[in-house]
Amino acid sequence: MFAHCASSAVNALHEPANRYNEGRVSAHSVHRRLGQADVLARAVGHDMVTAGWKPTVDNYLGRGTKPRILEAVREAKGEQSVQLIDHLKKGDMAREAERLIGGTGWLPEPLRLVDVDISGQEAGGEAEA
Repeated sequence: MFAHCASSAVNALHEPANRYNEGRVSAHSVHRRLGQADVLARAVGHDMVTAGWKPTVDNYLGRGTKPRILEAVREAKGEQSVQLIDHLKKGDMAREAERLIGGTGWLPEPLRLVDVDISGQEAGGEAEA
């Protein structure tokens, strides 16, 4: 019952906010709702890596740009690994990136839990609901 209620109340959708979005969403509201989703994820012990999510060509790497693929490899494996694939075409680059990133536990930014400053929360009382 709790999972059903929470699923209809939590919006963890990461969407771009710019000045031309016609009032649909602001950067502040996106940041706030992602923070609330992170609080819920921490409370229930949810981690995308332990849940089994891995970046693949089909679910992430093949859908982004070449610079984003290179950024993912750089974060997961370092600059030397980027140099191995930076000359490839996008499809080949995504497949090699999947191979390189596999098993590292790397997550794209929207799937990462935000690091919480525990000392700041204790000094200021409870976190914002």
